[in-house]
Parts: sequence; C-alpha cells; structure tokens
Amino acid sequence: MQHYPGDCPVVRVASQLASTLLDTGTGKSSIVCAMCVGLGGPIKVTERGDKISGCVHDNADENGNKPNEGMVETELYDGSGFGKNLIVRVEFNRQDKEVWYMNGQPSSRKKVREKMKELNIQVDNPLQFLPQDKVGQFSNMSPVQLLKETERAIGPETCEKHERLIIEDKTLKEAKHQLNVEEKALADLEKQNEVLYADVERWQRYEANMKQLAQVEGKRAWMIFDEKYEGYKRADDEKQQQKRLKKALEAEKRQMREELAPLENLVKKAVTSMKAQAGDVHSIEEKALEACDRIEAIENNAADAKHGIGQVDKKLAKIVKSRDGYKRQLQETQSEVEAEQRRLAAEFGSSAEQAKTEAQNAVAALHAEYSSKCDELMNHDLSAERQQVGRVNQQIAALGDPVGMKMKIVYEMNHNTVRLADWCQKNGFGEDRVIGPMLMVLDLPNKEHQRLSEQAFNWRTLSSFLARTDDARDELNQVCRREKYNINIYRNKGEPFKPRPSRVPSADLAQFGITAWLDEALVIRDDLRGEILSFLAQQMGVDRYLLGTSATISRIDVLQQYLAERGCDSVEVLTPERTYSFNRSRYGSRKVTASSSIPHQPKGLFSVAINEAEKKRLEAELAQAECALKERETARSAVVAQVEKLKNRRDQALARSNEIKKIFVRFKTMQSRIAGLEEKVRAEQDRIDNFKSEEQKAEYRKRLVDAHHAALGQLSHVALSSISHSEAMTRLAGARLAAGAAEAMLADRTGDTEELDEKIRRAQAEYDVLYEKAKTLAAAIVPTLKSAREKAPEMELKPVSGDPKDKDGPQARSPEGQAIWDSLPDTMEEVDDRIAELEAETSSNMGDASAVRQYKERCSKIEEMKGRVQQCKASVESQSQLVRQLEAEWKPELNEMIKSVDAKFAECFARFRCQGEIRLSDGRKLNEDGDPVGEDDYEQYKIHILVKWRDSEKLHILGEAGRDSGGERSVATMVYLISLQDINPAPFRVVDEINQAMDSTNERNIFTCITNACRDSGKQYFLLTPKLLPDLDYGKDCAIQLVFNGPYMERQNTFRPALFV
Repeated sequence: MQHYPGDCPVVRVASQLASTLLDTGTGKSSIVCAMCVGLGGPIKVTERGDKISGCVHDNADENGNKPNEGMVETELYDGSGFGKNLIVRVEFNRQDKEVWYMNGQPSSRKKVREKMKELNIQVDNPLQFLPQDKVGQFSNMSPVQLLKETERAIGPETCEKHERLIIEDKTLKEAKHQLNVEEKALADLEKQNEVLYADVERWQRYEANMKQLAQVEGKRAWMIFDEKYEGYKRADDEKQQQKRLKKALEAEKRQMREELAPLENLVKKAVTSMKAQAGDVHSIEEKALEACDRIEAIENNAADAKHGIGQVDKKLAKIVKSRDGYKRQLQETQSEVEAEQRRLAAEFGSSAEQAKTEAQNAVAALHAEYSSKCDELMNHDLSAERQQVGRVNQQIAALGDPVGMKMKIVYEMNHNTVRLADWCQKNGFGEDRVIGPMLMVLDLPNKEHQRLSEQAFNWRTLSSFLARTDDARDELNQVCRREKYNINIYRNKGEPFKPRPSRVPSADLAQFGITAWLDEALVIRDDLRGEILSFLAQQMGVDRYLLGTSATISRIDVLQQYLAERGCDSVEVLTPERTYSFNRSRYGSRKVTASSSIPHQPKGLFSVAINEAEKKRLEAELAQAECALKERETARSAVVAQVEKLKNRRDQALARSNEIKKIFVRFKTMQSRIAGLEEKVRAEQDRIDNFKSEEQKAEYRKRLVDAHHAALGQLSHVALSSISHSEAMTRLAGARLAAGAAEAMLADRTGDTEELDEKIRRAQAEYDVLYEKAKTLAAAIVPTLKSAREKAPEMELKPVSGDPKDKDGPQARSPEGQAIWDSLPDTMEEVDDRIAELEAETSSNMGDASAVRQYKERCSKIEEMKGRVQQCKASVESQSQLVRQLEAEWKPELNEMIKSVDAKFAECFARFRCQGEIRLSDGRKLNEDGDPVGEDDYEQYKIHILVKWRDSEKLHILGEAGRDSGGERSVATMVYLISLQDINPAPFRVVDEINQAMDSTNERNIFTCITNACRDSGKQYFLLTPKLLPDLDYGKDCAIQLVFNGPYMERQNTFRPALFV
C-alpha cells in the first residue's frame, strides 16, 4: 500500500496467524483500510468517509508536499486456482478516480467483488472483517442480525436459502390472509342471501301475476285492434270505389285534350316567331349601346391629353419656384456669415483661435487638479470601517434573542411555567425573591455537553422555581394551587455548593475521554452560582455526573476501577452512546455495582446558550468601530468639500470652452451651408434648362387629334344601328298579330271542357273526404297495433304462407301464441274482469325488486367468490409445500452449523473456566410463561450468545441489562469468531484491537484459542493490536509484524535495521 510519494511499505504475512504490532497513530487503521479497499470492499466500512479519496494520506513530507494518489496491491494465495496466486491492485487519487487490475489485466470494482464473493471473502461482514470501530457495533448486534451475518460468513448458500425462505413465508402468510379475507367475504354473502330469500319468493309470485296480467292486457289490446281494423277496411273500400270513378272522368278529359293539340301548336309557333323578332330588336339596341360606350372612352382620352398639357406647365413652374427658394436661402446664409464674422472680430479680434486654445488649457489644468483631489478622496475610503461595523452587527445579531428562544423551550415543556413567570414579572417578584424557571439561568456553551446533560435533567427540575424567601415560596404555591399549575416551587436553605471531597478532578479523568463534571460545564451567573448548584445537588445530584465521549466507552471498566480506588462512588457517566451508573452499596461488603442504559433521544433543551460576556465584548467592539468610522467620515467630508469646489470651477471652465467651440462650429456650419445651397441652385437651373416643355406638349396634342377622329367613326356606327332598329320593330308587330289570332281560336274550343272539369273536381272532393277518413282510421290503428305487439307479440296473426306481404291469404298465430290466446277469457267483459282481479292482487303483494336484484347479484358474486376461495386454497397449499421444502433444505444445515459453533464455543470457554453456549431460537412469539406459541416466523430466527463468568451466576444472554463488562464482551466476541473458524469458508479473518479491554489471563487464553483454531483449520488470521503479552507462545506458523511509523521516523531508504540489532 502507498501513502507517501516514493514509499511503498509491504506487509508480508504468515500462512496462518499474522500479528501486527503498531502503536496508536502509527497506521493500524491504514493497514485494515488497505485490506478492505484493496479487495473491493465498501469505503464506508473503513470509517474514512464514502469516497476513495479519503484513503489518500493528508500529511505532507519533509518538503511540504502532500500526496495526490495512492495504491493497494494484494496477493491472494491460490486465488486463481491451485498453484496460481491472484494479484489485485487498485490505484486511486484525490479526484476519486480508481483503476483496478487483476493479475496485471485491467478490471473493475464490480468484477473484483464478484471474484471475492467466489472466494468467500466478505470484508463487509463483521464476523470476517472486524475493524476497531466495528467492535462496538458487533457487541450491539441484535440476535437476528447476528444469525444473518453468521450465515453469510460460514454458509452463503445457507444464507440465501434463509432469505428465500423468509420471502416465500411472507408470500404464504399473505396468501393465508387473502384466503381468510375471501372465506369471510363468502360467508357474509351467503348469510345476506339467506335473509333475502323470503323477499325473493314474494317477488316470484308477483312476477307470475304480472306475467299473466301482461298476457291478458295483450289479448285485450289485440281484440281492440281487430275491432278498429274492421272499421278501417270498410272505409278503405269506399275510398277505392270513388278513386275508380275519378280516374274514368280524367280519361274522358284526356281525349278532349288530344283534340285541342293542333290549335295549341299554332299558338306556340306564333309566340316563338314573336320572341325571335323581339330578340333581333334587343341585339340591335345592345350594339348601339356598345358604340356609345366607346365614344365615352374616346372622350375620356381626349380629356387626359388636355390635362397633360396643363401639367407640363405646372411642373416647370414648380422647378422654377424651387430654384428661386434656394437662391433666397443662399443670400440669407451669406448675410448671416458676414454678420457672424463681424461679431467674432468684435469679441475676439484677430486672436480668436488663441482664446479657444486658452479656454481648453484652463479646462485641462482644472481637470488635472480635480483628478488629484479625487485620488486623495480614494485614500479616505470608508468601506473597511463600514465592513467592520457590519461584521460586528452581524455577530451581535447572530446571538439572537436567547432569552426568548429559551422561554419558547420552557413553554413547550410546560405552558403554565411561562404563565407563572409572567405572573411573577407583573407582581414584582424579582430575583431577590424568586429564581426561575431553572432552564433560564442554566447555560451549556459546549454542544456535546448540551446533548449529554439532557440525560441528567428532567423537565420538572428545569421548569421549577427556586424561592429565596419563605413568603415568596408560600405565595407562589398558592398561585399554583389556585390556577392548577403543575409546577414545583423549592426553597433552598442549605449551604452554598461545594464539590464532594472525594471527587476526582476532571483534568485527571481526561485520559478516559472525560471532558468535565456536569456542575463544571454549567455556566451560571456568579452571584447565583453557589445557590443554584446547591439546589441542583440536593434535587438531582448535579455533582455526580461525568460528561464523557465515545472514547470513554472502550475504557469504562478501567474508569470504574480508577474511581473506586479513589473513593469516588455513586457516579453517573454520560456518553453519546450509553449511560453508565456506578454505585457502592451501603451495607455488608459495600460492593460496587455497575449498570448501563441507552440514552433517550435529546430534545435540544440546552441548545440555546446565553453568552453575556461575548455579547458585551461585541458591543464594546461595535462602539470602537463606530467611533473610528465617525472620525474617518469627518476627515473625508473636508476632502469631499474641496472636490466639490474644484468640480464647480472645472465645470465653469468647461462650459466656457464648450461655448467657444459651439460658436466656431456654428460659423463653420454656416460656411459649409453656402456651398451646399450654391450646388442646389445650379442643379435646379439644369433641370429647367433640360425640361423641354414644348416637346412634351406636342405629344399630348397628337393624342388629342387621334381621339377626335375615333369619335367621328363611332358616331357613324350609331346612325346605322338606328336604321336597323326601325326595321326590326316592324317585323315584331306582325308576329304579335299572328299570335293573337291563334289564341282566339283556341279559346273558342276551351269552353267545351269546363263542364267536364267540374265533374272531375266534385269526384276529387268526395275522394279526398274518403281518403282522410281512411287515413284517420289507419292512424288510429297504428298505436293500437304497436301497443298490441309490445304487450303480446306472440298473439299476432301472421300469413300462413310465411310471406309478410301476403295480407289477403289465410293467417294464424304461432302454436304457443294460440295456446295462450285460448287459455284467456274470450269476451271483452271477461278480459276486463280478469285484469281487475290481477291488478288488485299485485298491488297488495308486490314484493321488493331490489331485494331480488341483490339476491341474484350476490348469487353471482358467491359463485365467483367460491372460485377465488378455491384458487386461494390451491395457492396456500402450493406455497405451504414450497415453504416446507425450503425449510427441510435449510433447517438441518442451520442446526448442524449451530451445533458445530456451540461445541467450539463451549470448548473455548472452558479454557477460561467459564461456561458458554450458542443457542438457536425460532421465530415464534413467547407467551407470559416464556413458552413459544403461534406460527413460526423465519425472519425472527436468532442466535443468542449465553455466557456464565462465575460459579455464582447463571447462564445469561451476552450484554443483557449491561451486566457484562467491556473486557468480558471482548472475550465473548473473540471466542465466537474463533468458533466459526473451522466451518467458515473464508480464507482469512481480520480483527483489530480486540484485546485492548482484556486482562492478561484472558488475553493469553484468547491468543491460545486463535493459534489452535488457525492450526486446526489451516486458515489465516490477522490480529492488529498496539500490544501483546511478552511471553506468548507464537508457534512456527505465526508472523509478527512490528510497524514503526510517524512524522519523526526516518525514510525507508535511510533506515538501517542492523544498527539496532
């Protein structure tokens, strides 16, 4: 592994046991980290963050250079097969880039992890890989988790079977639950249908009556239809007879019309000739109108030519006017230039350019002086002083309103505490009479102390009041009784607080990770400190609590012994993970007992601390900063006044210079304008000379003569059209006379047909009456027929031939319809009586249609539910069979595994003259007598480590109620790991600092157990520790690595081991 540029320490290990001795801070964790990272393990296992960049050393070499990259190379014996070692190498840098190789070939973390899984190497399993920081985690591992990790470590296949068994068992329980749900739903439906069956029977009788009622009403409807249909047939026969009479009269009229046809043709020919002559007249009139339109267009062209002649003169006049305008502007501009020359000569004389230059020089000089003063003003910048004032204000604001925030915490603990404090303020109860609430006068600036101290204080103490007089106590108690406030009022008459004489100074306890006694950590006003601490000592023993750290846990047994030797008993040690209590009995042998518990979740009661000293310091610093800012502002104001004065003078000089510039610019502009106007006059004159107005007028005159000639030609066409129009009108008058004669002859013959037309009209009127009558009867039949078909379609008479159009042939009902017809009354009177009887019966016993509908729906659901119940039963049976099969495969292997581990565990514990046992418990729950009951839960299978350290004890679960010391837990942990050695398929195991809390006897026995386990199993064991006993029997298969490392060590290339041997 590599931490520094150029250094590449190599750790060479023995075939079985490798003991590496390193002092604290020399790199034990680095070796463990390298083994984990180098074999593809998760970074978080190393407690160096979750990124690989955290594995690069942060210290600099003698040249001040920090390494930017690192690497780990691990060689696994027979890792690639028998006689073939596997070399895994990873290179990484601070940018979290990592490159993997296996046997020199590029690879990836995923492939390395797959290879490690194949080799049964699990660096994330604390039973195979136990870094120093994970020892406590292993001790606190739940029995269920311990079984899971044990299965992973010594039987991955068994673990996979267990996990699958858990999944399938959950599926079985879900299937059983679903079966219970379905069976209950089925029973509920069947019970509901039993209640509805009486209603269903009533409804069935009701339906039978309703069916017969419908049949009787259907027959009545058909009887009504037959009666109405007979009336319709009679009316239709009369209509057909009148229709035949009308057709005979119409035939006679057609014969007479044939005789009038020649006269009608003659009239048509005369009318056709008259229309043709009228068309000729209309055509001649249209041609004349067209000639008139052309004449109008020719006249318009002549008018345009006349207008064009006039426009030529207007254009020429406009150009002349423009030229004359430019001439006037030229003369005016020349006059202005001459006047401006005279004014400049009068104002500046012959030195006008010199005056302009002097004005510019004056502006430049004033600007330079102004810029110099502005630079001087920059030296009086106030940003630093203002930033200082703002920074101090921010620090003061950051302190916030701690009193208000504390009062809010008190309010959340007990609303009435705030109300009582408000009552004290309003009624003049100052600090001379009462102190409280107690949380308001207690502060803990250290955040870690804040969390720990919550384990010592309860809310009643923190919300209580301390009366300083008897009268104040009595009055406050009366208020609490009257208002029903659940608040404690105390009166302290004891001596001012003094620590116990036997108490050990906190400085001497720092070696155990102790930071302070609780009363030392509390910040209280000096004038109230003695009285408040005396009260707290009486109420909750504030001088009994030690504030520790996570490091205290690993040395808690040594701390207990240290305190007992100095006569300091009845102590509570508060750490972030656990709370320890040491007490000495007052009777008999005055034995010291110890217990531990898990601290409750902190609520942030002390998260607000009042730091009055810091606030006063910041206020003094703010006053000093504001004074410095005011002095700088005064000096700056004087410079600002000078800058403003110079700016005004510069602006005046600049205005004068700009005025002179404007005069010269205006003069130059007028001079340049003269040349432009002269050019425009010449251009307009050229346009006049080139206009050629006479040529343009000659063109327009030619167009005017052509228009007159065209108009004369069109007038001649109009005259000819007038003559043709007179001749056509003569022919039209003759055609009209011929048509009138033909029409008179036709009128004489038409009178003979009028009498025949009158007969046809009367016949048509009678036919229409009969038609409407038949139509009305037919319309009345349609709804009757529709009603009959709707009520009793089976009783309808249909053609026997089967052809729906055969209305005149024999008709009959269907056999079913005829049977129903014959079973019903025959006369209308009997039918009406039966209908009345059925209506009376159905109205008195109708039943509930919704009940029947619900009954049928439930019957359908019951059948469907039965199918689902059968499916669920099949699923449960199939799943149960699968679970039993998996249990039969998994449980024997598990029992054999536990049996082996238990035997080895008991054997190793016998070396310590103690008793140990590994017990497997199934997943059933325990009743009040402690007996297992109910279904087995494979997810709750667990391993219990039971130990017995002394003859006076009984076997108990390791770590139960905090009764086992740290050294005892370390011994049990190591013995359990050693017990797995024979059946663990992993090629090696890593343990870091497991012997730290052990005494010499236990450490010797543990080392002997490790040596024997490695010898028997033939597997490697890595033990990293800062110390070993001096007279251990290491054996020939044990390699001891002594690592020397640190900032003052010589580099590897300069180190000479021979000088020290």
